[in-house]
Amino acid sequence: MDMIMEVNSSFSPSASSIVNRSEQGSHQPSFNIKRVFNCCFPEQELNSNEEHLNNLEYGVFAKPKVAHTIQVFTHNNANQTMSSDMCESILTSTSDIVFISTEEMKNLSGVMRETINGSKYVIVYNSAQKMLTVTKPKELFSLFTNPASTAQITLVKKGIAAPIIIDKLTYRDVLNNPNKGGTITIQSIGSMKVAMVNIHLDSRDQDERKKEINDLLCKINNKHTDIDHIIIAGDFNTRNRKVDGRIVRALQDKESFRSELGVPLQYEITLPMISPQENTYKWEAGLNAEAKQGSKRQKNGEMQTGYLDGVVILTQKGKTKDEILKRSIIVPEGNSIVGPSYGSDHRSVSAKFAIEKIRSS
Repeated sequence: MDMIMEVNSSFSPSASSIVNRSEQGSHQPSFNIKRVFNCCFPEQELNSNEEHLNNLEYGVFAKPKVAHTIQVFTHNNANQTMSSDMCESILTSTSDIVFISTEEMKNLSGVMRETINGSKYVIVYNSAQKMLTVTKPKELFSLFTNPASTAQITLVKKGIAAPIIIDKLTYRDVLNNPNKGGTITIQSIGSMKVAMVNIHLDSRDQDERKKEINDLLCKINNKHTDIDHIIIAGDFNTRNRKVDGRIVRALQDKESFRSELGVPLQYEITLPMISPQENTYKWEAGLNAEAKQGSKRQKNGEMQTGYLDGVVILTQKGKTKDEILKRSIIVPEGNSIVGPSYGSDHRSVSAKFAIEKIRSS
C-alpha cells in the first residue's frame, strides 16, 4: 500500500523553491500534513512524526545554503535495538545531507531523536516498515510483539536547504510475502529529483533478488518518469562467488553488480570502490569461506561470506541534451568505508558523495 508523504510548510523555508517539473503534476506536495505510514500493517494507527518539528531551527536562517555533499550510511542490525553509539557515530558526519538505511532494526527513530538534540543535524523524514525474517522461524512470535523494521531517516545540517519529500512508496507487498522489504522516498534536492531507497533483498534466491530490483525500478519510474538518480543502500544479500579461480563480489564492480542483480542496461551504475580484502558479512571467516556442502547456496555457486551491504546509484540513460544541462550529478568521494558491527553479524558501511552541477561546454 502506497502513501504520499506531505510536508508542513513550516518544515523548511526552501519549500517554496522546489523545482517545477512539467511531469510532476499530482506528485507536488500540498504542504499541510506530516505523517509516517506503517506499510506492513495498515490496520495499525498512523504514527505522528510531528515531534521532530521542534528540532527544526531554520527560522534563524534567512537564506539556507544549497547542499553540496551527501553521506549514506547503511547497516543490518540483526533484529537489535538501535544503539546510541551508532547514532553518535553517524552524527559525526560533515556532510550536508545524511541518508540512513537500516535493516532488521528496532527503534531507529526513537534513539536518533534522543541522540540528535544539540547536534548540527535535524530530522527531515523517517519511515519504518515492519518486517519478518522468514529464514528465522524462531522469531515469528516477535513479529507481533516486538518486530524489527527496514527503516530510513534523512537528516540535514542546520543552515542547509532541506530536501522536500515528494512521495513515499514501498517496493514490496510485505503482507503477501513478508520476507525482507524496504521503503522508497522521492526527494527534491536542489535541482535534482532523487529516489532514496533502503533495501533488504531476499537472502535465499538470486532470481528473487533480481525480481525485487526490477519491481522497485518499475515502481519508481512508472510514477516518477523524471527521476534523476536512484540511491540504493542496504543489504543486497549478494554472497561472494568464485569464478575462474577468483572471488567476485557484486558490489566490487559495475559488471558484477549488473549481472548479479539483473539491472537493466538503460541504467548507468555508480559504485564507490570497496576494499578487496573486506567483507561485511561473516568477515571473520575470511574471503574464501565455502558454503555448506549440499546447501542451496553452494548449488548456486555462492560462498558463505560476502560484501552484502553497500551503496549504489542508478541513473537512467537517454536523457535529452536540455535535460542533461539542467541536471546535477552525484559522484563518489573516495571509497566506501566498512565500519563497526555494533554487535550484529553485519558490519556497517558508509559512502560520501558530492553534488556537482553539469555545466554546458
